[in-house]
Amino acid sequence: MKKILKSVLLKREKRKLRKEIRLKDKAWKESILKRDSNTCQICKKQFGNRGMATHHILPREFKELRWDIMNGLTLCSSHHHWNKFSAHQNSLWFSLWLQKNKPLQFEYLEKSIDLI
Repeated sequence: MKKILKSVLLKREKRKLRKEIRLKDKAWKESILKRDSNTCQICKKQFGNRGMATHHILPREFKELRWDIMNGLTLCSSHHHWNKFSAHQNSLWFSLWLQKNKPLQFEYLEKSIDLI
């Protein structure tokens, strides 16, 4: 009986943790969209909420930076995934673009990596 109870409690804790993560992810996304005025930071186009994506500059696996707004940018779907000059298709290009166009974010994240 103790084993079953322990298993049920573990499942509840995992569900609670997943819910907290989803809520923090949603708040992070909304903060990034608001800060960037729902505008793709590369092409400067506005598509409304539906056409915009928030991009983690450093992957979410960097737990210390997952919800840091300095680790995010608003991008259109083309510059997020599909274009040959997009954050996911061409990481070298994106890194150079970030360094040139968002130097404060680039330097902040560069220093943050050193501290992790």
